[in-house]
Amino acid sequence: MTALVRALSDGLDWVHTNPALGTQWAVRTAWERADRPPLRHAVKVESPIAPGPAPRSAARRSVERSLHALEVSRVHAAVLEIDLKGTEDLGALSDPARVRAFYAQASEEVLATGDVAEAFAYCHSPQHLAAALAVESVTGVAAQFSPAETWPRRFFPELRSRRLPFLGMAPLWRGRLTARAGPGGPPATTPLAWVLNHTDVSRAVVTVSSVDHWEGVLAATRERYDPARERGHFEAWGLDWPPDPLTGGAAAADAPVEGGARR
Repeated sequence: MTALVRALSDGLDWVHTNPALGTQWAVRTAWERADRPPLRHAVKVESPIAPGPAPRSAARRSVERSLHALEVSRVHAAVLEIDLKGTEDLGALSDPARVRAFYAQASEEVLATGDVAEAFAYCHSPQHLAAALAVESVTGVAAQFSPAETWPRRFFPELRSRRLPFLGMAPLWRGRLTARAGPGGPPATTPLAWVLNHTDVSRAVVTVSSVDHWEGVLAATRERYDPARERGHFEAWGLDWPPDPLTGGAAAADAPVEGGARR
């Protein structure tokens, strides 16, 4: 809570939350403590691939729960995610037509509420991202993107040409890259700087749990990553190199408790 209040005071203007976790009240409370500065909300909308109206109902419930818990009349984006564990027909997860239908149904449902400005597709694999890009009502995409998970980069040219935003989720590989370098290795937040120096990354979605963590993340968003050090960093992290060339671009601005840091 303290970290989020501090982040909002430092200019954080975009937060990603999950209504299923029951923590949106904390975001609302911190926002009130910071005197309710301008803030855009992105909320997770998760549902299994299933026949019938279930995905549509789940999408609507997620939006309604978020509006109530956050005490807002509208959210900036619904981040649509397939519930992998909850999908009983595992064949559906590898069926491009059914994946595409999921994103189409869910995006149309959340936009039809009139309470959501944009529908983003959270993608677990290249196949899912390709399917999402075939859905007209999907206006942005999200995927895990870090030095350990680089596959989204193959879609950057298309995203750029279509001017679609990309949310890089878990840039620290869910915390695993913060400790892998060991003493004398790159700083714990260097993977975030690496992600944000890809100019096609609109925002990096991270989680912070203390003011110190927030300050480290904020510093990383202002750092220009040095490609000449990339090989040494990847070796320190125990990762293969090179994954792709960096395209430059300074990083600057914010990051949240389960929120987005932008250049």
